[in-house]
Amino acid sequence: MSDNLYLWNGTHKAFATPKYFTANSSFVLTGEWMTRMFEARQVYHSSNFTEIVDSPTGDVDDDSLWEKFKSAVFSLVGNIAGVLNLPQGSYSSFGNEVSVALDNGTIRTYGLSLSTPRMGWFTGFWTNVTSGSGWIALNSSETFRIDFNVTGFIYNGTDTLNSFGFKCQNATYSKYMTVTKFSNRSFRIANTTADGKYYCSIYPQWDTALPLTFPTRDLTMYVDSQWPSINDATGPVAISSTVAFNVTVNVTEDSEINLFRVYTNHSSFFPAVSGFTLDETGAYQIYTVTMTVTDVVGIPPALIRLNITAQDYTGKISGNYTVGNMTVYNANPPDTEIINTAPGNNIQDFATVPLNLSIRSLSTDDAKLSWMNATLWQDTLLQAYGEATGINYPNQTLWLNASLSGYNQTYVVQITSVDITGNKRESSIGILRHGSQTITVSGKWFSSITGTLKVYWDNDFTSGTGLRNSQQITDTQTGTNQTDATTYSVKLKTPNVDVDEWYVQANASSTSLKYVRLRYLTAQPSNAVQYVYATSYIYGLNTTDDPDSIIVRGERSMGSSEKMCLKICDEYDVGSGDCDSSWVEEKCASAGVDEYNFVVSGSNDLLDNIGTGTGFWVDKVTITSDTVVDDTGTQTTTGLIGTAVVTITAPTSKSVDVDDCADVTFTIKNTGSASASISSITASGFSTSEMTYTMLSDIDFPYGLGVNQQLQAILSFCPLKADVFNPSVCAKVGSSSKCITVKITGLGEEGEEEEEAELNLTVSVETFNDEYIVLVNTSSGPVEGVTVTITYSDGTIENYTTNVFGKINFVPKLAEFTVKVLHGGETVEKTIQELTEPIGLTLWRILVDLLIIAVLIGFGVLLDEKML
Repeated sequence: MSDNLYLWNGTHKAFATPKYFTANSSFVLTGEWMTRMFEARQVYHSSNFTEIVDSPTGDVDDDSLWEKFKSAVFSLVGNIAGVLNLPQGSYSSFGNEVSVALDNGTIRTYGLSLSTPRMGWFTGFWTNVTSGSGWIALNSSETFRIDFNVTGFIYNGTDTLNSFGFKCQNATYSKYMTVTKFSNRSFRIANTTADGKYYCSIYPQWDTALPLTFPTRDLTMYVDSQWPSINDATGPVAISSTVAFNVTVNVTEDSEINLFRVYTNHSSFFPAVSGFTLDETGAYQIYTVTMTVTDVVGIPPALIRLNITAQDYTGKISGNYTVGNMTVYNANPPDTEIINTAPGNNIQDFATVPLNLSIRSLSTDDAKLSWMNATLWQDTLLQAYGEATGINYPNQTLWLNASLSGYNQTYVVQITSVDITGNKRESSIGILRHGSQTITVSGKWFSSITGTLKVYWDNDFTSGTGLRNSQQITDTQTGTNQTDATTYSVKLKTPNVDVDEWYVQANASSTSLKYVRLRYLTAQPSNAVQYVYATSYIYGLNTTDDPDSIIVRGERSMGSSEKMCLKICDEYDVGSGDCDSSWVEEKCASAGVDEYNFVVSGSNDLLDNIGTGTGFWVDKVTITSDTVVDDTGTQTTTGLIGTAVVTITAPTSKSVDVDDCADVTFTIKNTGSASASISSITASGFSTSEMTYTMLSDIDFPYGLGVNQQLQAILSFCPLKADVFNPSVCAKVGSSSKCITVKITGLGEEGEEEEEAELNLTVSVETFNDEYIVLVNTSSGPVEGVTVTITYSDGTIENYTTNVFGKINFVPKLAEFTVKVLHGGETVEKTIQELTEPIGLTLWRILVDLLIIAVLIGFGVLLDEKML
C-alpha cells in the first residue's frame, strides 16, 4: 500500500506518509496524534465504502464492525485530498480504533492508541506590553497588542478555516474584542480597555456547532494607572533567624501587587521574601507576606527594623514602609528532656503502677518559652493531657500523670515546645506497660572474701525522637544482696517481656579487682546459681547459665611503663582457688591505664568450662615493646626508651592507585614519666624506584615531647608500581628508635594488585680510552639509582650506582670481570673476558672525520660563490 494515510477527527485532518503500512507499525501524525497500529483484520466486500458504513455485511459480525466505526476516528487511504463527511454520531476525539479503506474495496481494521490528544492549541504568543507567565500588564489608555499562532484547529491543508474571539471581564465590566487573522495560522489582537484587573480568554469560533470542545488561551490582564502605596504593615516583635514569619501589609492599588521587597537597618542580617498571599481586595488590599531573616553567626539577639516596598504588575514601586522594632533570636528551637519518672527511673513500668512523667522544656540559647504541652496517646485515643501557657521564662517543667490499666500496652507521649518567636520543637517518647515476674539468682562465696551480688535488667529506650541531646531513657531495676555469709540469694521483680540485657554482677568486699559481670542477651538468668572465688585481682567462677559475655573490671595502679592484662584459666578450681591448667593472656589495656573493662565473648574457647570453673586474673605487666591492633584496624606500638614510653599509633594498612599518594597519620605520644626528644621521623624498607614518600607535617627537629603530650606526623606514600610494600616508620629518640610498620598496597586501574609488568632490563658495556661505561635501560628508558656490581676474576667486588642517564664510568682493575645488575625482579649478568672495541679516537676515525670536514668546507665555498 503506497498511498498516504489520512485521519479525520471531525474538525481537522492529520496524515502520515510512509511507503507501506503494516500491522504493528508506528506513526507520528500532525496534530500531536500518536498512533500505534496493530491487530490487522481483513474484511472483504464488493460494495463501496458508504455501503459498508450504512449496512455492514460480509465475513464479520455486523454489530462489532458498526461499533468500531462509531467509536473510532476515521481514516481514508487513497489518492484523495478531500475530507470525508462522517454520518452524525460517528465522531470521537478519543477513538481507540481506526479503519483503513483500500482502493480495491478491502477494509483493514487496526487498533489505534492516542497519547494525550489535543484538539488545537496556541503557539508563538507575543505581546508589546509587560508580561509574565499567564498575565500581561499595561498602563491606563495604553494600546496592547497580542500575536499568536494556532495548530490543530479546522485546517484544510493551506488555511485555518475557523476564527477566534477575545473576551475580558471582571465583576463589573465585560468587553469583547476583535481578533484579526494576518496569515494562514497567525492572528492578532490590538485594543485598549478601562483600568482594573480582568480575566481574559482567546477562544475559537465556528460557523456551525460541532460536537467537540476546543481549548482556549486564558490570561490575566492588569490595566493600571495608580502607584501603589503601603498604608500600614505589622509583624511580630520577636523572630528567629532563618525561621519564616509573616508580616501583614495594607496597600492601596488599583490592580494588584506583583512583588514585595524587604531591607533591614542592620548590616549583619539579610532579609528575604519567600512568598505572599492577597487576603482582602477593595479600596485597601491586605497581603500576608512571608519572609525570613538570616543572621551572621553569633550576632543574635539583636534589635532590627524592616523596610518594605511593593511593586505592581506594571513595575510601579511604592515608597518604603518601616516595620519595627523586632528582636531577632537564634534559629534553635526549644529543647525537651525527661528529667524525672516515677517510680524511680522506670517509665516502662508494671501495669499496676501509675505513670508520673516529668518533662522539661528549655530555651537552647536566647528566646524564652511561650507554651508547651504533652499528650499521652494509645493508638489514636487521647489518654492524658498537660500544658503550660504564657510562660515567658527560659525553661518550664510539666508533669504528665495517668493511671493506666492492663499490661503489655504501648503508648506514645507527644511533646510540643514553642518559644516566643513561634519557633517550636516536637518530640515524642514511647511507653510500654507490662506485667511482672520474679527471678532468683543464688550462689556461694568460696573464699574468705565475701561481697555483693547485683542483678539487674536494662532496656535501652530507643523510640524517643527529638529529645534534648538525643536523650534515650534507660529502663532499669536492680536487686542487691549484701551479706557476710558465704551463701546468698537475690530475688528480683522483673518485666514479663523481653529486655535488652540482663546482668549478674559479683562485687568482692575487699579486692582491687572491682567486679566480674555476666551479661545475658538472649535469655534471662532465671533461677541461676553461681559460685565465686575472690582474692586479690583474681575471680574464679562457675555458673549454671552460660553468659553471652563476661566483663571483668580491673582497677590497679599502673606506672607509665606498666599495663593491665587479663589472663584466663580454663580449668580453675573454685573451691581451692587453684588453676589446674595454665593462665593464658587474653588482652591488655594501654600503658599507664589504671581502670579498664575487659570484655570476653561467651563463644571464647577459654570459657568452655564456665560450668565447672574458670579463672580471671588481672595481672600487672611491665612493658618492653608491644603492638596492639584494635577492632577498627588501628595499631599501637609502645616502647620503653629510658624513662620515656613512646607510643606510635597508625592504621595497619592503606591502599592507593599507582602514581597516586596515600597520606598516613602517625600519632606519637609520650606516656612515660620523662620528656622525650625526637630527633627525626623517617621511613625505610623500600626502593625509591618503586615508591617514594614525603613528610607533609611541618616539624622542627629535634622536637621535645613532654609527658602525656603527643605529636602527629603525616607521611605521604606514593607507589610507582602495583605491589605491596611494608615501610617501617621510625621515630628516633636519643640513640634509640621506635618503629611501626604500615602495609601500603599500590593498586592498578581496576583497584586490584597487578602483576608486575616486564621491564625488559638491558645492560650494555662500552669502552672509552681506559674507562668502561655501563648503560642500564628498561623499556621505559634509562634507570637511575640502580646498583651495578663488578666482580673481578680474583673475587674482588666493586659497587656503583647509575646516574640520571642510567650510566656508570669505571676503570677496571683486571681484564676479566663480571657486570651484574638486579632491578625490578630481573637480573642481567655479563662477563667481560677481553677489552671491548674502544669507542675512543683511532687513526681511521681521525681520517674519516677530516674527510667529512673537507667536504663541508668545500660545500660552504660553493654556496658563498653562488651568493656573490
